Parts: sequence; C-alpha cells; structure tokens
Amino acid sequence: MSPKIRLMILAGTALTTGVVSAQSLDQTREYAAEVMADAQQRTSLLGASAVGGSQFGLTSADGTSTLNFSGWHQTTFTVSFLDDNGGAEDDFETGFQTPDTRLIFDGSVVSPDTTYKIELQINEMGDFFLRQGFLAQDFGNGSSGFVGQFTAPVTRESMVENNVRQTISTTPTDWYFGAGQIQGAAFSFTDEGNSYRVTGSFNDGARTANTPYTAANDGDYGITVRGDMAFEGQVDPYFNTTRMLPGGENAMILGGYFHVQQNAETPTQDDTQLIQFGVDFLMDNGNGWNFYGAFHLRSTDVASLDDTFLDTGIVLQGGYFVQDNTEVFGSFDILIPDDSYAGEPDPFSTLAVGVNHFPFAGTQAVRLTGQVTVFLDDPVDSGGLVGMNTNAGLVDDNGSSVSVQGLAQVDF
Repeated sequence: MSPKIRLMILAGTALTTGVVSAQSLDQTREYAAEVMADAQQRTSLLGASAVGGSQFGLTSADGTSTLNFSGWHQTTFTVSFLDDNGGAEDDFETGFQTPDTRLIFDGSVVSPDTTYKIELQINEMGDFFLRQGFLAQDFGNGSSGFVGQFTAPVTRESMVENNVRQTISTTPTDWYFGAGQIQGAAFSFTDEGNSYRVTGSFNDGARTANTPYTAANDGDYGITVRGDMAFEGQVDPYFNTTRMLPGGENAMILGGYFHVQQNAETPTQDDTQLIQFGVDFLMDNGNGWNFYGAFHLRSTDVASLDDTFLDTGIVLQGGYFVQDNTEVFGSFDILIPDDSYAGEPDPFSTLAVGVNHFPFAGTQAVRLTGQVTVFLDDPVDSGGLVGMNTNAGLVDDNGSSVSVQGLAQVDF
C-alpha cells in the first residue's frame, strides 16, 4: 500500500490504535485491527521522530473508519531590544504570547485509502481558523490525490510544521517566499523505494486560505510543482521537517519547486503575474548534525508598471546535538529585493543562534528553546518586503534590533 496519504493527512503525526466496541463480533474486531495496522504501517516512518505527542485515536464499531486527535501548544517570552531613535522611542519591549495552538482531527472513512484532515489553529491574536481541511484518496502504486485547503508544496521551510521546526519561527526570507495555505487540488507520486516524490497542484494561488473564489487575492489560476530526490535515506520521513532526533539513518535530499499564478485585473487590483522557483538541500546525520540550505527567486510582473520585479532569497541553517536531547543551532538568511522598487531598497538579513532541549529523551513531546535573533538591517528599507512579526520578535521597522526569546511547547 502506498505511504503517500499519510504525508498530507498527518504532516508528521502517526495514527494510534483505536478502541473497538465491546459488543463487536470477533470477526469485526479482527478486521478493525487489520485496518488500524495498515494505517499505522503507512505512518510508521514519521511516528518515532517527527512528533512526540500521544495522538488519541478512535475506530468505528465495524472497524471501517478512524478518527485521530492530536495537536500542540506553544508559549513564548520575548525581549526585543530596539533602536531608540536618539531617545525618541522605548529601547525595548517584553512580554509573553501564545503564537501557535493546533487542534488536528484526521483519519479514514469506510476505507483506509480514503482519508481526511481538519486542522484548526489559534494564533497569537486569539484568532481561531481553519488552517488545513481536505479529502484525500490513495490510488495505490505510490499515487494519491487530495482536494481542499492545504499547505502549498513550495518552500520546504513553510512545509515544516511549527512543532518540529528547528528555530522558534520561520525566517523573514520565508515570510516573503513561502506560499502558506492554498485552496485547490493536488496529485502526488512516490516511487516504491521512497527515493523520490513529485507533487503537482492546480490552485487559487499563494496564501488563499479561507477566502472565497471572488477574493481580490485569489488568482485566475495557480500551478505548483515540487519534487524531492533522496540520494541517501528516504523522502517521506522529511516531508515536514529538516532533521530528526539523533540515532536514526542518514539522509541527503535535494528538492525544488516551481509556482506560477495569474491575478486578473479588478477594480482594486492590477493584472499581475507571479513566477517563482527555488531549490533546497538538506543533510541529516544519525550522529546528530544537520544542515539545510535554500535559494528562492521570484518574478512579479504588474501590467500597469514598466518594471518586472526580481527578488531573491537565501536561507542557511544547521544544528548539532551535543547530547541526545539537546541541540545547538544557527541560522542566517538574506532577502534581496529588486532595486527597481521605490526608494532603491536594501537587502534584509537575519542571524539567529539558539538551543533546543527535549526533557524526555527520544521524543519531541515537550520542547524548551532559547534563541537570540539579530535583525541586521532596517525593515523599512526592504521595499515593503519585510513587515513586523511578534512571533520572531521583530517589532521595530526603523533600525536594526535584537530579540531574545524562550519557548515552551507541548505536543499531544
């Protein structure tokens, strides 16, 4: 049976054995066990390393349908040291916030090949919304399809779930190049040896979650293709993460994507075409060290303007487990805007270092992180490409700044 469906359905979570009704016949119990065993086999690659929660599960009395419940909660404390503008502003901001709480319901309906996922999120503002929701079908022989709202298969960094992210938040470069969640349909194929995967999607365009098809940011069309090739290890375990806890197999994966979307002219928006592509590479060594790098390029053509804007971005990130449950890491990224923007904008770069500690060895069920992030440039000079983000501690748009953050996370 193909392992593909568990990639989009669980994105790093594993199914657990359900409870069959006590009144069920022995034959029904046996069938239910077979269904759940098959589902667990589909998800076993991610179960031990990518997540650490309990993942509660239920199975229908006849064993044909499953419902699993999982999620996580994060709390951060941030101190942001700011440029005081010659004494005109406060030189620091500090406080707690809860940037990401997830409630995830997923499972199968009638057949283990027909699956679904409903993922709800509560952000730092207390907004409660649908992050992902889709129906999926495993067609066998490594192929599967899904339709609904899901994470765009574009930048690997945006595909990584926050509960297994190495840093506390995504990089400013990925704030710009990541396509977020999209509405559409997709088809994916993974070879029998799990050495490569190709995913194609027809959608409404980047960041179109929870919008009607008439929304201003919805494109006439969006086409996305992503491929991953494992030169060592397998592609599936790294669908939503860039590294595992130490002790596993080595992995070396090269990935790339292409995305194009067309937004037609409306009374409030010019005719715009966006074309973006990128490549990324990861190495994960079972002895505890890891590396990730990515390059992105975006072309934006607005019909009413003479110029086509070409923006580039680079992300470098790596870590080392000094103990089985303690990791030191560092990250550097740079976003380079086209010089045709008004005001001749400058690049925006960020440097971060930190420590991850997992109190319970062999699992990421509880995570404690300390991180220092230096925003080396002025956001106001980025041509509008970089905005404020309290999750990363960036709250000053005029001058360089430093944020010191602590994070406590629990998976369930």
